[in-house]
Amino acid sequence: IGDDVYVHFLGMWYYANDDREERGVIFVDTKKAAPREEFGIKFRYGDEIEGRIKELGACPGLLKAIGSMRAGSERLIEVPPTSGFGDSPSVVGGVKIPANATLLYDVVLLKVDDNSSQGINRKNARRKSDTEAMEAEKYLNRQRKLREDREEARRSTS
Repeated sequence: IGDDVYVHFLGMWYYANDDREERGVIFVDTKKAAPREEFGIKFRYGDEIEGRIKELGACPGLLKAIGSMRAGSERLIEVPPTSGFGDSPSVVGGVKIPANATLLYDVVLLKVDDNSSQGINRKNARRKSDTEAMEAEKYLNRQRKLREDREEARRSTS
């Protein structure tokens, strides 16, 4: 709880019993709805469903299932009406979702940022290590450039 989660998902609804006409109606595809968010839709796991994630059709059942996934995994998640939008009709992205519709999500969990104190400490240690590695690389590149310049100067005077 409290981790920042980055996902992409395709959501559709259908009726569980076959006597209804409409089946598999897509109400959201976050890759199309948010094409600039190449790293996925970000939300904080454990927070209320509100704002951008709610507009994109997230429901309690989806977020609970995402909580059991690992970064880099993909899962097909079926959400019953009681964990979805319930017995009230909803509208997501202009698509009407009828009451008591079962939801189906194709989810890719792209990344999880651990916001616990241990996770923050690990993240800070990685940043420090990365910064040191970049500084070392810059130094080595400057040294290589100096050697190349000296070699070029030596060749041009010969």
